[in-house]
Formats: sequence, structure tokens, C-alpha cells
Amino acid sequence: MNYMNIANSVPALREITQLRLTYAKARDIYKACKLFEEEYNFFLQEEKKLVEEYAARTKDGNPAVAANGAITFKSQEAKQEYVKKFTELGLQECDINIKPIKLSAEEFGNQMISPEMMTRLEGIIDFE
Repeated sequence: MNYMNIANSVPALREITQLRLTYAKARDIYKACKLFEEEYNFFLQEEKKLVEEYAARTKDGNPAVAANGAITFKSQEAKQEYVKKFTELGLQECDINIKPIKLSAEEFGNQMISPEMMTRLEGIIDFE
């Protein structure tokens, strides 16, 4: 699994933690969530390093950010290099090997789940 997969899975995993499940299933989801959060935090730290390296600076020395939240880069070349390195980072494989957690429709009860969320949890949750 690569870091982009992890970044896409974390919000869905956080949402799944709201389900009321048996102890064993809740524990398995907790462990998966904790493992994914650790890898996600590493990904965010590495992204921050890239921003620090390639972003333009404000008067205070902080990375410059546009009103819409987009990073302002030092130059077009800096932006291209950032995109290249960020893509490489996102595609980097990490060592997350978990056995998919089986969840049945009964365990979801009246809770709603979207197909998008199911896609984000593919390989983590085995929807029965």
C-alpha cells in the first residue's frame, strides 16, 4: 500500500471508528486506525518538508499560502519539483500488512455507508 492510499483511507477509517461493534471487531479497527494514522502522520511530515523547501516565504519567514489555501511557490521550477517529489512520496510503498477486517451488514445496523467510503476502505475492511 502506498502513502496516497493511506491518505485516502484515513478519513474513512476515522468514520468507521464511530460504529458500535463487538470488542474484537472494535479492537481490530482501532489497531488498523492507529497503524494507518502513524503512517499518515509520517506522510504529512514529509509533505511539510517539501513545502518548507519549495514554497515562497512571507515577510515572517513562513511558507506563503494563497487566499484559497494553495501553496505559493518560489518559482515555476520549484512548483514542478515539488509536484514531482510529492508524487514520488505519495507512490512510495510502506509496510502496512493487515488482514482485512470482516464487517457484515448487520454490524452496520442502520448506519449509512457510501460506495466511495467502501472504495477507500478496500483492503482494510472486508464488507460481507
